[in-house]
Amino acid sequence: MAAYEEQEYNKPFSFRIWAKMLPFFRPYKKYFVITLGLNILLAAIDVLVPLFQSYAIDHFITPKTMDGIQSFALVYVGVIVTQTVCVYLSVRAATIIEMNVGKDLKWAQFEHLQTLSFSYYNTIPVGYIHARVMSDTLRIAGMIACESYSARCLHSAENLIMDKLLSAMVRYECPVPTTVVLAGTRLC
Repeated sequence: MAAYEEQEYNKPFSFRIWAKMLPFFRPYKKYFVITLGLNILLAAIDVLVPLFQSYAIDHFITPKTMDGIQSFALVYVGVIVTQTVCVYLSVRAATIIEMNVGKDLKWAQFEHLQTLSFSYYNTIPVGYIHARVMSDTLRIAGMIACESYSARCLHSAENLIMDKLLSAMVRYECPVPTTVVLAGTRLC
């Protein structure tokens, strides 16, 4: 048998193709919502941690006093434990998405391959088909799970906005509704 030449796919991104994937994602909508909600909470916690540290410096280190440090430490540890639990639950939900979407995609491809004619299997090597089924489904499921977990653009935008607003409010003692930060410039 002659060597099989793999086809080169150079098509641009298509929303139509991803729309066909929605039925595979729909059963796990709950886990997508959990991951998104936890990422929003994690963005808020990421902004709070430096504020806690600033508070500790201003109220305990600079005045050289230990008054109230027990309650502060308790709240700080509670925030860190909450952050840890949120990360764990978010990763767990993303893992459930990845494993189940990958399983469902593989099953759908297996069912589709059962409907193809024998002439298809005479022209394309079974090893190639198997490799594509395994790698493509793994790549798609992993990409969806990682993006739902990290939600990088959303998480980063939330962090940036919240960090800049809170930093400006603390630094310039602006009232909350009138603080706007644009490119490092304070507008109060």
